[in-house]
Amino acid sequence: MRVLHMANSRFFVERLLSGKLKGLMEAGIIVEAAAPMLQNESDLPFAVHDLPLPRSIRPAGDAAAFFRALEIIRRGNYDIVHTHGAKAGFIGRMAAWFLDVPCVHSAHGLPFYGGQHPLPHAVYRALERFAGRRCSLVFAQNREDCETLRRLLPGQEVRYEGNGLDVAAVSAYAACREEARRQLGLKETDVAVAMFARFEPIKRQDVFLDAFEKAAAQNENLVAVFAGADMGMGGRFAQTVLRRIERSPFRARMKNLGFLEEPLFSLSGCDIVALTSEKEGVPRIVMEGMALSLPVCATDAPGTRELVRHRATGLLSPVGDSEAFCANLLELAGDAELRKALGEAGHRFARAELDESLVINRLLAAYAWMLKDRS
Repeated sequence: MRVLHMANSRFFVERLLSGKLKGLMEAGIIVEAAAPMLQNESDLPFAVHDLPLPRSIRPAGDAAAFFRALEIIRRGNYDIVHTHGAKAGFIGRMAAWFLDVPCVHSAHGLPFYGGQHPLPHAVYRALERFAGRRCSLVFAQNREDCETLRRLLPGQEVRYEGNGLDVAAVSAYAACREEARRQLGLKETDVAVAMFARFEPIKRQDVFLDAFEKAAAQNENLVAVFAGADMGMGGRFAQTVLRRIERSPFRARMKNLGFLEEPLFSLSGCDIVALTSEKEGVPRIVMEGMALSLPVCATDAPGTRELVRHRATGLLSPVGDSEAFCANLLELAGDAELRKALGEAGHRFARAELDESLVINRLLAAYAWMLKDRS
């Protein structure tokens, strides 16, 4: 069986999909990928085809991407096309439908969500309904999105995919903690808060900055560690956030690591994982923090709340509420025993629920169902 995975960026393939794709290969699937060639060449054990793909809506660029997707699918003679993310998901599904190739789409968080401006909400909802009816199966990474898609696509096959990682491999980075803290320039008394996310509006680093500055004024041990990049969607928001970091009165207690191809080493030196997103699929940085036994301070957003149980594996606050986020941050920063208890509970959850093999088995079952239905 030959399967092509299409994604919004090469980083997406390398960081978010590579473990699953390697697992599929071990199960005997011939795997290839298509994505924009934005990063340097890597040692991935499968071919990655260049698919220029604008992050925003650009008619000329999107049309070019569609014809390039047709070319890749035709030449590859694939049994299944598996798309990931909003832009690659729409263009890839249209190309596979045009060529009558079975297609499955994984929604890594829905492009429409509560609280969104009515116009883009209506447009993205209509596009997802249109594309969803032109593929064999749609996967959702979290159960809330799964129910939303079932209501949007009555009669279509919609399944829960979940998300996972190699928990043992991530956990091994805990041994790097002391060296990571040394390289980060952290003192023994520092409580480092990891805010690792792309710089774009949906991640709401502005809320994190508001909360952190209020908390830092009350706890001199707090240090913020930022990592991430503007992947093409941040624009003015990313520039504003980066400018705020540079001009913050607490700049001496902020570290901006920029884009990290592999964040686990730096993450291992931190004490708290923070996430202020409006919505997620299933956030990988939270899964990695749990695997490293770190407590989570996050917003009560779709996808995130599927991982984080309030006062069980972390602390949750309403989306956009910097005061509540600040209070949770101060509580965690001031209570080492609470951090330890929540982190250990998160690690147990990761070992029980987040193993990547569970996701790989769901994908294999879906592929077999698609081809059986085809025959």
